[in-house]
Amino acid sequence: YDYNRKDKNGNTRELHVDKAINVIREYTDEEIKEAAINCSPAPVSENAEILAASDKFCTEKVICNGKTRLISTDESFLSLVCVKGNAVIEYNGEEYSLDIGDTYFIPAGMGYFNIKGCAEVLCASVKK
Repeated sequence: YDYNRKDKNGNTRELHVDKAINVIREYTDEEIKEAAINCSPAPVSENAEILAASDKFCTEKVICNGKTRLISTDESFLSLVCVKGNAVIEYNGEEYSLDIGDTYFIPAGMGYFNIKGCAEVLCASVKK
């Protein structure tokens, strides 16, 4: 969406929604399987579902109900974004509030940590 921007003459810019829809292609089952194989570090949790992956990054969705264990390996940092619900991150005896819209940067090599509560979290990592 072009956010109602104006062209140089002050006119609202034309949107090309139909053209955009016409070039959308869903991933094939084979492409999804290949992305899952190439996602590294993977997975961050046994509750993780790969949403997108390439040779440079991986994004997973983690559904947290109760207490969910995640891991930050030496391979990559993790970027966590809470997109639904609320919870706390438990690490090394400390708790950090995790509410919808919150983002946390988890350093590479931090090891295991928990998310306690009911939340949906997107977790992005990079590949070496």
